[in-house]
Amino acid sequence: MEDYLNRVDGLPEQFGHTPFDHLAQKSLLVLLYWSGFRKSEIVGGKPHKYKVMVRDENGTKIRGKLQTVQTNEVVGILREDVFYSGNSLFVKAVSRKHGKRTQPQQYPITLPYVSLIKQQWERTPPRQKIWDISEWWAWKWLKMIDPQNFSSATFRLLSASLSVPLFFFTVVIPSLVNVCFSMCRIL
Repeated sequence: MEDYLNRVDGLPEQFGHTPFDHLAQKSLLVLLYWSGFRKSEIVGGKPHKYKVMVRDENGTKIRGKLQTVQTNEVVGILREDVFYSGNSLFVKAVSRKHGKRTQPQQYPITLPYVSLIKQQWERTPPRQKIWDISEWWAWKWLKMIDPQNFSSATFRLLSASLSVPLFFFTVVIPSLVNVCFSMCRIL
């Protein structure tokens, strides 16, 4: 992650007539990394069609049978979709495609670089998108960071598999250790 963030610092201050906002780019990368959200769930996206496999009454995929499904338009994450409580940042994003997400996702501020998301959120005016760029510009930013290997899905599987264990090792265990040390001092 640190390598990607350092690459953002190496990008030009402007691309054509469009100025680059390095904090917005870095915080977008961090949210993609920790959340596994799709870029369109973060910056917003127009409706589009995609194909899914048809399933029988038992839920088994029927080989070779595809069904066309259309997504809804997504506004993106607004300032009001994020809040800070205790020592955590909470982010609510509408899921695209067939995802189901009902609760805001929690990110302890102690996780690496989560403070960048908080900084971007704090400077966003009310009722505005936190990352006020188009889906195309988000894709362009990601490709400028690593043209050969980077896509918006780079972090999707990684974050889904690492978020819970990382939260456990970076938040839960240190908290338990602090409690144990406090109790030892009392005795």
